[in-house]
Amino acid sequence: MKIPRFIPAEVSELEPFVTAGVFGSTEVQAVTTFVRAAASQGDAVTRDVIIAAALAVRAPMHGHVCVDLRTIASTVVGNQDFPSGPLTDDEVDSTGALLSEEDADLSQDLDSTGDPVLGQQQLLDNLKWPDAKTWLKNVAESPLVRIVTGGDSAASESSIDLATQLQPLVIEDGRLYLTRFWSLERYVAADLLHRSQAATVEEEQQISDGVLPSERSGEDEVKRLFIKAAGAGQVDEDQLAASLAGVHRNFVVISGGPGTGKTTTVATFLAGLVSSMQPPAGSGSNSTNQATQRIALAAPTGKAAARMTEAIRKAINNLGGALDPEVAKELGELDASTIHRLLGASPGTGFRHNPSNPLPHDIVIVDEVSMVSLSLMAHLLAAIRPDAKVVLVGDPYQLASIEAGAVLGDIVGIGSGGGEVAGTAPPAAIAESVRVLTTVHRQGEDSGILKLAECIRQGDADGAIEILKGAHADVIWVDPTNPDHKGEKIQAEQDLKDAATKVVTAAQGENAEIEEALKEILSVKVLSALRRGPTGVDHWNQLVENYLRSEDLKGYSDWYAGRPVMVTKNDYLNKVFNGDVGVAIAKEDLNRDDRFQVWFERAEGNQMVEATRLDQIATQWAMSIHKSQGSEFEHVVVSMPPPPSRILTRELLYTAVTRAKKKLTIVATEESITEAIKREVARSSGLAARLENPSS
Repeated sequence: MKIPRFIPAEVSELEPFVTAGVFGSTEVQAVTTFVRAAASQGDAVTRDVIIAAALAVRAPMHGHVCVDLRTIASTVVGNQDFPSGPLTDDEVDSTGALLSEEDADLSQDLDSTGDPVLGQQQLLDNLKWPDAKTWLKNVAESPLVRIVTGGDSAASESSIDLATQLQPLVIEDGRLYLTRFWSLERYVAADLLHRSQAATVEEEQQISDGVLPSERSGEDEVKRLFIKAAGAGQVDEDQLAASLAGVHRNFVVISGGPGTGKTTTVATFLAGLVSSMQPPAGSGSNSTNQATQRIALAAPTGKAAARMTEAIRKAINNLGGALDPEVAKELGELDASTIHRLLGASPGTGFRHNPSNPLPHDIVIVDEVSMVSLSLMAHLLAAIRPDAKVVLVGDPYQLASIEAGAVLGDIVGIGSGGGEVAGTAPPAAIAESVRVLTTVHRQGEDSGILKLAECIRQGDADGAIEILKGAHADVIWVDPTNPDHKGEKIQAEQDLKDAATKVVTAAQGENAEIEEALKEILSVKVLSALRRGPTGVDHWNQLVENYLRSEDLKGYSDWYAGRPVMVTKNDYLNKVFNGDVGVAIAKEDLNRDDRFQVWFERAEGNQMVEATRLDQIATQWAMSIHKSQGSEFEHVVVSMPPPPSRILTRELLYTAVTRAKKKLTIVATEESITEAIKREVARSSGLAARLENPSS
């Protein structure tokens, strides 16, 4: 079935932009609604406003919170598969929205001459954009647009008339927003400023009046634990400062790359704080248990939450005898949940916890914050009491959220610009709340993975290629176009096949070794930029399953013992969530779907779900890089498409590389790697400006 591009007469100005792939059906439909609503009030909408409105609708679909009309003409790219023509079923989902680049095989972008993306680029170059000098002024005069100045505060909204409330667009400081995203951004900024400034005022008061005994005790405990853990070694002063900030302040951001000790810092801060609340011996009080019950750990996905739980418990265990056994026991029983589960998400009804029904916790710690969208952050902050501690943890150089916003990057101070981690400049108004960790403890100084990740983060393509060409035992480069790399490619495929064989063997028979199977599915993993095509997830999954079939380790059914299963959609009934990974175990030696169970690793004990109860799942010998966030694997094989491909970005490659714990194999041409490192994702947002200047 073909889905025609139907452009209503009211917005015919959008047709060349739709043909060039700038806009899709969602933008066309939304702007048509705006224009017809204005017409019903007797107001005409000009071409300049129609195009600007479509861009405002488009922005959140591409991760942007707003759009800068002054630069958009030189930065916009087509957002749909090419060549031009009617959209096919494969290019449109059930809602009529275009599939994301993660799901679309962008290697098919060909013009009539066979040159990739050339035809689309020519159409983009030929677009007639409004005059940049007058565009913003013309849009500001439209009845669809509300103009907001820096002094316009939330308190003034009580005086806004009905017509103003119905305006779908907002202009503030040259940025054009959909009203919803303008409101979300302003709310998040106001909440973070309040939490940060309130902590500053409280801290200054304590300095003048004398630090409260409980906080002084917490500070002493944190220092003691760091010294004890370091032994004869050196205490990481950045980690110590971040932990102390968590003791004294109600809002703290702990940022850093893999292995910099973010989890260690959080665990030590919690241990010090809870230890300071411990009652005197023989008092009979159970305040330690009460304290841990008021702590919430959360992450964006089920997999990230499971990893957070495991990492916190490992860090607490590493503190060993430095902790009172009762404190260690209580902290070791903390479980992280997804943010949605913490907030009480329910399909169709929103979140149970909100400003009217806030979370009961005194401390809320959120990991992998780079994956948290502006909208989810707004809902989370709204549900946390103003007097509760909020600790945000993450690596801002990883891929940002699928939805609109780059909240962690804006808070830490890299926004869409980049720069060295050590040289980031958090917005002035919250600078005291941001702590950046720079010393890597996980891998040695000679780690090729560590050096490569640093080059990618800094945008140093030449340095990255030099490392790939060097003699690093933990980094292997496979250039598919280089015959000399054939042996390395065969070895990477063999490593994957060997791991698959171990998984299937462990999952078979009456004496299936579930723990071993769960361990082996994390040993070697292919991370691909695309789903389809010769470098995509489907190709690698098929490679493994063909091998297993040739070895009589699987039949022709989708289900078989050892199948790694990834949940692709939250399933509250079965208590499995998007990103959870399990392994299929055969109940009996019969090749029937109803004879399989899927076991998921859980910190509190592995969970079993009957295979027949799972429908939103995918085989996961390979997975997309987007889906890999929050995970780690012993050996990571990164598969990248040839250029040009719009999905190749610095953040994508950095995220893939930093999933590897011990060994990394990159299967990509030099051109692909260079293009990815040089293309940095730039998300338009006004959050950093609001945090820099609270009056904005």
